[in-house]
Amino acid sequence: MNRVARFAGLLACSLLAGSTALAGQAPWVITPDGMGPLKIGMTVSEASKVLGTKLTIDPHDSDAVGCSELDIPYMPGAGMIFENRRLTRVEIFKASRLRTALGIGIGSTEAEVKAKYAPIDDEPQAYDELPAKDLTWWVTKGERGIRFQTDVKRRVDAIFAGTSAITYLEGCE
Repeated sequence: MNRVARFAGLLACSLLAGSTALAGQAPWVITPDGMGPLKIGMTVSEASKVLGTKLTIDPHDSDAVGCSELDIPYMPGAGMIFENRRLTRVEIFKASRLRTALGIGIGSTEAEVKAKYAPIDDEPQAYDELPAKDLTWWVTKGERGIRFQTDVKRRVDAIFAGTSAITYLEGCE
């Protein structure tokens, strides 16, 4: 196998595993400031550059320009929201293997979240019955933080990080 093909294969495996963005980079972690090299406040162009792929928002769709939801290429279970072409939220769900800087990921328990992130806002989850919750930890109240969504088994099933966009119930709303 030639070196280019081997590198491409290793890169794809690395991205799918969610461990690193590119060879030589630190593992991707979720913080209130972003995820891996994706930083809250980046433009679509800047995010495209760090991901190594062109991200597009239809300039003729005024709703999409105002707020757009995009999957993160090559990272199943990871997405992002851009508002006015700036990154405002990163998110993981499903079977993503990414974790926060304090080690919380999909499948972590409510108790683990509360032990590592305090103080935390504890609210009933909008679409699931109790004991499902939205646990929100703010660096700056209402401006920057991480939201952990738990299911009825009290396990994290989604994580949102960034601006107040972490409180949106369905994508851009």
